Amino acid sequence: MPDEERIERHANMSEYVNKFTIQSWADNFVTELLTQEQEHELLSLAIPTPFPMKEVVESYRTAGRRLIVLGLLGTLIEFSAFKDMRPIDDTVWKDLLLLASDPRNTVVVVSGRERALVSQWLGDLPVWMAAENGIYFRFGSSSGRSAEWQSDLVENLDDDWIPSIIPVFRYFEERTPGSVTETQEHSITWHYREADEDFGEIQASLLQEHLEKVLGNQPVEVSLDSKQVQVRPYAVSKGVALDPLMEACTDYSRSKGEDVKADERESNSSFPPLQSLDLPAGGGGPIDGAEAASAASTHLTRSKGDAARSSEPSEAGTPSLDFALCVGAWCSRDEDIFVNLLAKDDSELPYTSELPEQIWTCRVGEAASQAKHFLDDESSVHGLLATLASLSQADARPPPEPSVLGSVYGDDGSPSIRGDTGDIVRGELVASALDHLGDIEARAAGMQLAFFLDYDGTLTPIVDNPNAAVLSEEARSTVRALAARYPTAIVSGRARATAQGLVQLDELYYAGSHGFDITGPIRKRARAGSSETLNDGSNDDVPLPSLSYQVADSFRPALEEAKGLVEEGLRGIKGALVEDNTFSVSVHYRMVAEGEDRERVEEVVDQVLSGMPMLRRTEGKMVYELRPSAEWDKGKAVEWLLEQIKKEFDQDVFPFYIGDDVTDEDAFRIMGDLGGIGIIVSDTAVEDGTAASYALHNPLQVVHFLDHFANVVSESQCERDQRDQRDQRDHQRDHPFEFASA
Repeated sequence: MPDEERIERHANMSEYVNKFTIQSWADNFVTELLTQEQEHELLSLAIPTPFPMKEVVESYRTAGRRLIVLGLLGTLIEFSAFKDMRPIDDTVWKDLLLLASDPRNTVVVVSGRERALVSQWLGDLPVWMAAENGIYFRFGSSSGRSAEWQSDLVENLDDDWIPSIIPVFRYFEERTPGSVTETQEHSITWHYREADEDFGEIQASLLQEHLEKVLGNQPVEVSLDSKQVQVRPYAVSKGVALDPLMEACTDYSRSKGEDVKADERESNSSFPPLQSLDLPAGGGGPIDGAEAASAASTHLTRSKGDAARSSEPSEAGTPSLDFALCVGAWCSRDEDIFVNLLAKDDSELPYTSELPEQIWTCRVGEAASQAKHFLDDESSVHGLLATLASLSQADARPPPEPSVLGSVYGDDGSPSIRGDTGDIVRGELVASALDHLGDIEARAAGMQLAFFLDYDGTLTPIVDNPNAAVLSEEARSTVRALAARYPTAIVSGRARATAQGLVQLDELYYAGSHGFDITGPIRKRARAGSSETLNDGSNDDVPLPSLSYQVADSFRPALEEAKGLVEEGLRGIKGALVEDNTFSVSVHYRMVAEGEDRERVEEVVDQVLSGMPMLRRTEGKMVYELRPSAEWDKGKAVEWLLEQIKKEFDQDVFPFYIGDDVTDEDAFRIMGDLGGIGIIVSDTAVEDGTAASYALHNPLQVVHFLDHFANVVSESQCERDQRDQRDQRDHQRDHPFEFASA
């Protein structure tokens, strides 16, 4: 080799080596070793277990100091929202505000997105943030605005490699339809989630292979995981991002050997002053974080296991954590955040002594993970946040004044909703059923329980399109377990067949069309008029309903005509949806633009009814109902069903009715006469505005309540005897010839 070339090469290598300190090179080497170790561990990972909602809610309720760590993409927002740059959903935004404004909570959102984008989505919230996989972090503050972005890593980062590989990413993006390149400050990510699955995987492997060759001498790592190829600096991960966050919200200090000044500790404290939430009326839109935090007054001081509040800081410093929840859809490289939170016995992590006993880790999506549990998708995460936020809101809510506005059937969670007469409803908030489980059990002691459940807004959240109201597997499993112990009915405004198709449980009673169409559980029995051998020659039992009752069969032609007239009148009005419920017609206008179009919907409905006196109009949540003029409603349907159920038992029956809408008030009102309990699904319902005795805030709390009776309350000997007697009667009724021959 010529001397000139040898000198040039030596100079280039010397310049490259001297760019970084010995510490940097050591960190890179250790990071490579840890990465290889993590990749090896991934090969033996198991699928996490389903998320234990009931245990987590109870743990959250009793905790005094909570750390909540959340992902962003795939957790709080869907990939399509990220790609289209849509803002975070208003409901999720409000729930995050409620959680972050609870003085017992530190809420941290850890994202791989660049800090400008994270600020755009979450900047108005008093949450803590970590951006670009932990390179930058930002503390929350009691003012509702976060502090400036900070970084412990950026000084040692070399970004010279970025310009040279941007054309490579663009090349693959142009040749892979559905893919997109995300260029950040110190890293680049190529997303191919929406590309053709097989072609995307091939292109991703080629891109990874090429990048590993051209970046072999650069202080970066190339990863292929979670439908993305990413290049990021060494020693960067979401697990590492926990260090400064744990230092700021606990007594752990990264500066060993130095005393942490009291004012520095206070300025980085995660414990914002207690704030009283005064949400504006109609809370469907974003809420100003500063507005929610403006009433800051005292610091909550709590040592582990002690729930007492005080206006003075504790002598021990920052109160200890006693609850941690971490939920994310992170790639395997960043799942060290789960590992670090679960590392209670890991002496290499300096903050393990600050970790609480109650730690819940959860991956979004059912796949092998370092997390212990999983939730199905983003909507499941949103439901979890709504439940926790409702608990925080209930704790923060001051005793209601006579002027407090409430709601019987608020569908957007706002505290100012009107009743069916248009008058504002005022009074005391309805007591939580979950907070009074002991009283409820005492009232029902010694009696056979029976449950009557609405569907939309009760077992499933209210959605814009009724066709999208799909029952979760968790809810279905809970209702199935409930029906195995107690008579259980679905009482819905939907067509009975539609409700059956949505719930998919044959062991239930169904009352569709607001109770006009009723059927019992499907049970196998021999056909009427036959011997043990059926008419078709088979000996198999035939699944048939145990009972069937249709109140207004003669109204069916009028309803069909009304449906056609309404559809014709609404032609051209975008968002209007007409639903045939067999013995009622629902006209949904939730997706219709406010103003003239909505007024037109009401005009069309009234015009059709003016010529059809045999039908009447009722109202629900953003829906007009065309129903037979017969004196029949959900309350009368429940009363009729209860009479049928009592025939199967030798003891008194204690009914529960759970619903969320105006039409459920008929059932709530009759519960007192039937000796049962009505429960409204609303977080703003007031006593003077509903006939319900208790409230549950959302469908997740409904499932939690039902699960308590399905799986927690022990079966008494009386219940076992009743069940055995019922099974014997069913068998005798379904096989009469067997008993006759005996």
